[in-house]
Order: sequence, then structure tokens, then C-alpha cells
Amino acid sequence: FAPIVARFAKQYDWRVIPISLDGGGVAEFPEFMPDNGLAAKWNVTALPSLFAVNPATFHILPVAFGMTSIDQMETRIMALLEDNHD
Repeated sequence: FAPIVARFAKQYDWRVIPISLDGGGVAEFPEFMPDNGLAAKWNVTALPSLFAVNPATFHILPVAFGMTSIDQMETRIMALLEDNHD
């Protein structure tokens, strides 16, 4: 999943902040933050999980739970943005 997220982030110039539940990174994202309760706060029920966070408003949108393709990410994000436009 990490290679897909890395490709998506590069394509759209998005910043990825990996959160690790097990204390380890992956090749695509060797630097990570420890969970520190974020998974529980954001109701993570499946791994991997992907969230988009608006850096200006800190509004959190759940993008994917489980393996997802770039096409699925794009479709989901477009739907979320349409539903949550301000």
C-alpha cells in the first residue's frame, strides 16, 4: 500500500505523514510518527488506513481503510471534497 500512497502523493504534490502503530517505518516512508493514541481518536478499524487532513483547517477526511488503488483514492477524495466543500 505504501508504494501506491507514495505515487499518489508525488502525482498530486501531497505531503504524507506516516503514523506507525508498531513502531516501524516502511521503505517509502522511513520517517514516521508514533501512534500516541491517534488511531483510537480517528476510529481506525482496519489497516492500512489513509486520511486527508486540511492543513489550514485541520479538517480530517477518511480516504481509505484497507488496500486501495490510486483510482479508488482519487474517486473517494473527489466525493469527499464535493460532500465537504465549504
